[in-house]
Amino acid sequence: MQEFVFRINELTTIYDDFNEILKYFLYKIPYMFYQTYAICILFSVIYVISSLNVSDELMAIYSCGVSPVQLSIPVLLVVFLLTFAVVGLQDYY
Repeated sequence: MQEFVFRINELTTIYDDFNEILKYFLYKIPYMFYQTYAICILFSVIYVISSLNVSDELMAIYSCGVSPVQLSIPVLLVVFLLTFAVVGLQDYY
């Protein structure tokens, strides 16, 4: 959004049609995803863990015998898979 506001004059002189400007930003989506995926994953994991804690779901999980290490293994697995996917796809944008 910031780039759109700062570059609107430049983009309107380069591209005559609004569809071309829209296409420009659609092509930038993979780059924007690459720039923000790490912080998005961090905040989503923090949000999920804190919401489980607020609703006392973590206490119920722990009382069933699940250790914090066992609880964190699926989260870490998903984070590593997403990281490897993004690192592997960084050559394509």
